[in-house]
Amino acid sequence: MARRIIVLTPDGKMPLLTEVMTHDEAQLQSHLNEHPTMIPIEEFGWSGPLMVVGRECSLPSGAPDLVAIAPSGQIGTSEMSGVGPGVGVRVRGTGALQI
Repeated sequence: MARRIIVLTPDGKMPLLTEVMTHDEAQLQSHLNEHPTMIPIEEFGWSGPLMVVGRECSLPSGAPDLVAIAPSGQIGTSEMSGVGPGVGVRVRGTGALQI
């Protein structure tokens, strides 16, 4: 059974959302790429909006699924794993980009 979630919007509305299962990792990557506000950057003490600047990037530390940057220069990477109800997302934050 899918979970249902009530969201309080800034305009006071309370839409009821129904959880849906992602079909695969690529679908989840695409969704987060299109809607980076779903990535919980507030947990790192950052403020948005977050901008995705790369997908499946080749970095010395590996190949994260998404690479994003916050307006203040912090860089975050995310890695998706699993399929169906077991899909998970791990987000890592780094320090600010020094220019």
